[in-house]
Amino acid sequence: MAENMDACETVQTWSASFYHSASRKWLYGVLTLTPSAVYFQSDKTEGAADYQIRVEFLSIKTIRKAMSSFLFASITLLIEENQTLWFSSLANRNVTYLILQHFYHAFLCSSHGKSQEDTQDLPVSQPQNKTKLGTDLLRSVYDSQKTLETAAVSLVSQGQQLSSVACVVEDIHEDLSVAERIASGLTSWLGRWKMPKAQKAEELIFVKQNDIADVTDVDVLCSQVMRDKITPRKECVLRVGKEGVTILDLKQKILNYLKWSDVSRIRVISPWEVLLTRFLIGEPDLSFNVICVAMPAVLVKFESFAKSKMEYMSPPAESSVQRATAPSSVPNDSPSPWSSMQSSPDRDSPKHVPTENDVPQIQARAQKDVVSDAEAAELSATLENLKSLALDISTEQDSQLDMIDRVTQSVDRADYRQKELDKKMNKLLK
Repeated sequence: MAENMDACETVQTWSASFYHSASRKWLYGVLTLTPSAVYFQSDKTEGAADYQIRVEFLSIKTIRKAMSSFLFASITLLIEENQTLWFSSLANRNVTYLILQHFYHAFLCSSHGKSQEDTQDLPVSQPQNKTKLGTDLLRSVYDSQKTLETAAVSLVSQGQQLSSVACVVEDIHEDLSVAERIASGLTSWLGRWKMPKAQKAEELIFVKQNDIADVTDVDVLCSQVMRDKITPRKECVLRVGKEGVTILDLKQKILNYLKWSDVSRIRVISPWEVLLTRFLIGEPDLSFNVICVAMPAVLVKFESFAKSKMEYMSPPAESSVQRATAPSSVPNDSPSPWSSMQSSPDRDSPKHVPTENDVPQIQARAQKDVVSDAEAAELSATLENLKSLALDISTEQDSQLDMIDRVTQSVDRADYRQKELDKKMNKLLK
């Protein structure tokens, strides 16, 4: 549940209806998508109370298409405790589903380090409560993390060596196959045997750093906007380079290509949505509406290649305001997406400067607390990293043990073939 929604957070809004299971009625209102949640606000009607619901991506299990009453196209959100939320009366159910899935999957891929980022967002100017026990625990955890990282690096190096050994053993088997064919031909005296074709040495191609194209590929949702119609939105790949902008399908087939000289305007609607427009005399205007989670990084590329053609619907500085807080179990204080292009001057200003009178109180609280809240949050984030690192090491270790078994069996098989080949050659020499 939330009371206010910051305008800079809104990615898309749709007119929709929500099924309220308690009253068994469909409530009509507005469905809003933010980078980390889905929000529904019912319309204000006489005699009915307003209804608001906020669903964080972290609590969503699946997003599916469904049919309500076997007739109306809907979208369902399966959240914790196997509760299903129904949304219907959408103008285009398929486009809404694509956009929800795009931002939901991107959030799942980037939310693992969220707890650590929230810990780092604490103001630097505020004094941190440090305790002796907390300091000792943090030192021990960081030492363990450093040891695990060193072990992981050594394990990766060992895996590379095992891969090299496996390649050498495969070469030995190929040489043994050639030797066995030659020995079989000599044994039959007049039998035909063929030497393997000599491999022609190919010239090496040296690639310099300047030869690598400076391009950026991102997954986007794109629709073509023309004067009389708008094509359905579909999943594409947006490639931004020094020459221009290329729109490809998921099979890397070029759909449209615009040189920077052909691009007339890049209108930034929001930190996640832009409108690329091409104006030509005597030809209809051509525009592409692009939505992407990684749009802030793409906007940096646009700024470097076509800064004079950029138009912002709202200045980045105005969009850097802090987000409105909402009563939710998931923290919602991450920085604005505009921060990758332009930082707000208010972010660096300390909220509170402690005085000399505050220091004794802080020290007294630190002595009373066994472990401070900041230290507990840092310990939790570091232990999560340790757990992930340990799981990766365990997976890599299992993979290397399997590779060692395969290499051992291959070496035993090569040794047996070598012995059999020695027996044939000894018979021929007698």
